[in-house]
Amino acid sequence: MSSPNIPTMSREIPPLSRAIRVYRHILGITQSQLAHEIGCTISFVCLLEGGFRELTEEWLTKIVAAFGASEYEFIAESGRFEKLRARSQK
Repeated sequence: MSSPNIPTMSREIPPLSRAIRVYRHILGITQSQLAHEIGCTISFVCLLEGGFRELTEEWLTKIVAAFGASEYEFIAESGRFEKLRARSQK
């Protein structure tokens, strides 16, 4: 029996949310480790990475500290990630 065609909603993930996941993977950090480091749940990290929760300045500060970066470095790198992503989709 085949599965029914279920419409999916395509939405764009915010660049900084996507950058959290990329940084985390580059550093070899699990969602669980990041959650423990910044004082939240794994679910919250997942929601941040998916763009379902707003990345406030408070969370951004905690996350970049866990990555050992500055906010400036993180934001600059997220811009580079987006340029590479755009090129790869052409």
